[in-house]
Amino acid sequence: MLVCFAKLLQVSSLILSASRRLSTAMPRNKRGGRRKYQPKKQGRGSWELSVRRNELFEIFYSGVGIVPEGEWDQFLKTLREPLPVTFRITGFKGQSKELMKIVKGQYLNDLMKFTEDELEERDPVVPKNLTWYPDELGWQINLSKKEVRHVPRLEKLKKFLVFETESGNISRQEAVSMIPPLVMDIKPHHKVLDMCAAPGSKTSQLIEYLHSGDTTEEPEGFVIANDVDNKRCYLMVHQVKRLQSPCCAIMNHDATSLPKLRCGDGAHDFVMFDRVLCDVPCSGDGTMRKNFDIWEKWSMNQAMNLHRQQTKILRRGLELLEVGGRLVYSTCSFNPVEDEAVIAAMLDQCKGSVEMVDVSSELPGLKYVRGLTSWKLFFGGLDQGQWYETYEAAKEDKVNNMNPTFFCPPADVAKALHLDRCVRVLPHHQDTGGFFIAVLTKKTHLPWQPPPKDTESSSTDSKSESVGGDICMEQTGAEPSAQKTDMDTGDGTDNDTVPNTEKADTGDVAPGTGTQGEKRKADSLHPDDKAFDGKHNKRMQGYKEDPFLFLEKEDPLFTPIREFYSLSEKLTADQILYRTDSGRIRSLYYVSKPVRNLVQRNCSRVKFVNTGVKAFGRSPSPIVPECDFRLNQEGLGALHNMIMGRTLHFGRDDMLTLLSQDNPYFERFTDDAKEQFNKISPGSSVFKYCPTNSDAAPACDIIVCGWKGKTSTRPFVGKHERTHYLRLFGLELEDLVKEHAEERERRKMAESVISDLKEFDAPSDPEDCSDQEENKATGNTKDCADNKMDINVKDEVIDVKEDISENGGE
Repeated sequence: MLVCFAKLLQVSSLILSASRRLSTAMPRNKRGGRRKYQPKKQGRGSWELSVRRNELFEIFYSGVGIVPEGEWDQFLKTLREPLPVTFRITGFKGQSKELMKIVKGQYLNDLMKFTEDELEERDPVVPKNLTWYPDELGWQINLSKKEVRHVPRLEKLKKFLVFETESGNISRQEAVSMIPPLVMDIKPHHKVLDMCAAPGSKTSQLIEYLHSGDTTEEPEGFVIANDVDNKRCYLMVHQVKRLQSPCCAIMNHDATSLPKLRCGDGAHDFVMFDRVLCDVPCSGDGTMRKNFDIWEKWSMNQAMNLHRQQTKILRRGLELLEVGGRLVYSTCSFNPVEDEAVIAAMLDQCKGSVEMVDVSSELPGLKYVRGLTSWKLFFGGLDQGQWYETYEAAKEDKVNNMNPTFFCPPADVAKALHLDRCVRVLPHHQDTGGFFIAVLTKKTHLPWQPPPKDTESSSTDSKSESVGGDICMEQTGAEPSAQKTDMDTGDGTDNDTVPNTEKADTGDVAPGTGTQGEKRKADSLHPDDKAFDGKHNKRMQGYKEDPFLFLEKEDPLFTPIREFYSLSEKLTADQILYRTDSGRIRSLYYVSKPVRNLVQRNCSRVKFVNTGVKAFGRSPSPIVPECDFRLNQEGLGALHNMIMGRTLHFGRDDMLTLLSQDNPYFERFTDDAKEQFNKISPGSSVFKYCPTNSDAAPACDIIVCGWKGKTSTRPFVGKHERTHYLRLFGLELEDLVKEHAEERERRKMAESVISDLKEFDAPSDPEDCSDQEENKATGNTKDCADNKMDINVKDEVIDVKEDISENGGE
C-alpha cells in the first residue's frame, strides 16, 4: 500500500511539474496574462490569429494625427485585411515589353478564373496597373499571398509568378516598398550605396535603374549593397543574382560604422556616393497586413529603442554622400519617433548643409499624406497612460527612456526644416502597406566633416590600373604605401581630419605620439562621431568567405578563352575573378572595372560576400582540346556584346527547335542554321534570336548559350528561363511535357508489339550513337540504345527528341 501511494505521489509531482513548465512557456501579453490564441484554420496547414487588435496601438495612432479626419475606421479596417499580391516587371531587360503584353492581355485573366458564385462574393479579379509606377511596370492582383499559394485553382498563376521571378523578369515586391528607389533618380553613372539592403528587393530595383540607360553599354556606376546580418546577406545574393549584373557588390558590415571605401592610391582617395538609400530597421507596424504578430507585440518602447540606431545610420549615410547627392530615408513604420523625429534631429545637427527635397512632382498618381509638423507622444499603460508634447513635461513626470529628439521641435523650427515634405503612405488609400519616405540632398559639407584637401584625385577607372597583382590585399598582406596612412581597422571616421603622423602601418600608435596622438585624434572628432573609432568597431561574424582573386592582364589561363571565343579587347583579363586559392579553378566570374577596383582595395577593410556574374565554367571535352571553359547563361547578358565569334543567329523556327528539345540533330534545323553549324567547330556557342518583320512573336532578342556538337546541339538553359522563353513564343512548358508524355506512351505500345519479333542489340540508326562520346563529355548521359523521349529532372531541362516545330510551333 505504501509503495502504491509513493508511486501515485511521484506521478502527481511529474504532472504538476509539466503543467508549470507549459504555463511558463506559454506566451504572455503586456499585462502578464496568457495570450488568448484562437487559431482558425486558413488554407492548407497554416494557422492565423483571429483577433487583430491592440488598444495601445489604437489610442496612440488615433491621437497622434497621422490619419486624416474621418478616415480612422477605414484605416483600421484595411490594416486587418491581408495584402494583395504585387509585382513589377524588370524594366531594363529586352523581354520586358513582350512580358507586358502577356500581363496586359488575356493570359493572367485565364489563370484567375472564378465560378459565378465566387464572383458574387467578391469583385472580379483582374490585374491592375499601379498608376504611380512609371511605364506601367508595376502591377497588383487582388488576391492574398495565401490564396495564390494554397488554392488549387490558382496553381498556374502561382507557377507563372514563381518561374518569372526566378528567371529575373519580374520581382514580387510590396507596392510601397517600390517607392524609395523610385525617388532616388538614379542614372547609369551614379555610385549607389544601399546601407541596410537585405533581403534585396530594393537593391534589385536600384540595379535595374542603373542599367536603364538608353545605351546597351555597361553602366559606369555601381551599386554597393550592405547589411549587418550575415545570413540575410546570402538571401540577398540569391535575389540580386537574378538580374545578372556585374556592377554590384554585397558587403557585410554594421551600417552605423560603415568605413569609407578606397578608390585610389592617394591619402584621401575615397568613394563618395551619388545616391544613398537608408531603409533602416524599424518597428514595422506598417507591415501589419502581412505580419500579424505585430498586433500583439506593438508598444512605444520599440520605436524609442530603435530611434538612436536609426539616427546613427542616417548620419553615416550623409557622411558618405557626395555634395549634391541625394539620400532617401525610409521606414515601414507609422511612428513619428522613427520618422519625422529622426529627420528633424539630423537636420538640426547639419546646420543647413542638408535640406529636404519636395518629391511631390516625382510621384504622380500616388496618394499620400504629408509629414507631420507637430506631434505628441503617449507613454504608459491603458489605465495610467498620458500624452506629452514636450521633453520637459515627460522629464518632470520621470518617464523612463526619454530623449529630447523624440519630440517635435518648436513650430518655427519645424517649418524651417520643411518636415511637411516627407511622404507617409497609408494602407487604406491604395490598398497597400504603410511606409514613410524622406528625401534629402547634401548642399555643402557637414559641419563636423571638413571639405577634402586639395590633392590629386583620380577616378575609379584610372586608379584601378595601378593596383598591381592578381589578388586582393587581404590575401597578399601587402598594401600600397598610401594605404598605410589610413586607418585599416575599418573605422568610419573621416580620415582627412586625422594628421598622417598619428596613423601607423599596422593600426598601432605611430612612434613619438603615444597616447597624446590618440587623444588628439579623439578630440578632433565630433562627439557622436567617436563611436566610429576603429577600437569600438564591431567584428562581423558569419561564414568565412573565400578570397576574391583576379587574373592578371596577360594571364595564360585566359588566353585560350579569349582566342576560342574571339573576345573583344574591351574585356580585360583583370576583370575576371575566381574564388579559390588552392586546387583547380572551376568557375570564372566577370565584374565591371569600378567594382573590381573597390574589391581589390578594400577587402581588408570590409567583408565582401559576393560580386560578379558567373561567366565561364570548366567543362573539358576531348572534342574541344583548345578550350576547357564553356560559357554560362548567367554572365551571357553582360558578355554577349564582347563575344565576336561562335555566335549563331537563329530565326523563330530554329530558336523554337533549340528551346523545345534537348540535343536536336542538325537535320531538324533550317538550311540557314545548318550552314552556320558547318562554319564553326564543336564547343560552347551563343545562339541569338533577332526578330524580323515576318516573325509574329516575340519582338525582342533572345540570347542563350549551348553546346554545338558534331551532329547535334544542346541549350544550357535552366528550367525557369526555358519556360520564360517558350512563353514569349506562345508555348507553355506544361503543355509540351504533356504532349511528350503522350507520345512516349504511344512509343511504348509500339515497342511492345515489335519486341516479340526483333531483339534490339544495337540502335536502329547508326547515327543515333554518333555523339555518344561527345554527350558523355558535355554531361548528357542519354542511352543511345533507347530512342525514347524523357524528362531530365536533375538538370532541369527538357529532354525531348521529337521535333515539334515543323509547323512553326503550333
